[in-house]
Amino acid sequence: MRAFFVGRSYYRTMREFAFTLQFDAGEDPLTDCFATHEDASSQALVCALSDDRLWGLEQVSGPVDALGDIKPLLLDPARGFESISETPCEATWSHDLLDDRRNQCTVYSLVEGTERCHTVPSLANRYLPLGTLCRVRRHGRCQHWRVLTSNERRVGLLFETLHEKLRAGVTFRFDHLMDATWAGEILLSATLPANQQAALESAIEHGYYETPRDVTLDELAATLGLPRSTLSYRLRKAEARLAKEYADNTP
Repeated sequence: MRAFFVGRSYYRTMREFAFTLQFDAGEDPLTDCFATHEDASSQALVCALSDDRLWGLEQVSGPVDALGDIKPLLLDPARGFESISETPCEATWSHDLLDDRRNQCTVYSLVEGTERCHTVPSLANRYLPLGTLCRVRRHGRCQHWRVLTSNERRVGLLFETLHEKLRAGVTFRFDHLMDATWAGEILLSATLPANQQAALESAIEHGYYETPRDVTLDELAATLGLPRSTLSYRLRKAEARLAKEYADNTP
């Protein structure tokens, strides 16, 4: 981590610890629901307020029938906050439905009593500085976590604890530890429909946008198991939407 002073302000190069959790069928009702509705996904930001309190803001996008199944689970306090271990998180959970549209909803949650919980945000708070921000994207049976922190010295301890606490049926995959690159991405990615976002992320991951390209459209379509025309349509729609948002928000 690099740090420097400007006047009275203290600037740091933030670091990002990224990993993926994959859940077997039957391990988590909400994950099972996302797996059933492959065109649905969600983006969430979670941050600890103290050793025993945290807040979260989650936006779900998808078809009407998907939201009809996902939203009741997302809002149900009886589901419990999301422990990754065999020990349930016995915290108090309240929430507010901030936005409820045909294809999208946004939920604010406040969770209290998390000091003994084995959740990703509460474990991150034990080892990393207060104010560490977690971002998670749900799609299918996976949760893609990105932990933004000002100090990476104890990320190794968090990594080891996550491995140690994981219950059977949940798999951990390390993705990267690098300088954080979140500028503009949080809001833009959440505006795309799930299938367009998945296509765009896969295209980036496989080098479709590199110069020269690492993969052709036909090869990418075959890898994803999609017709070439379907993949082309999703990428063009995603590119057009992001380009318009960029133009609308550029002075």
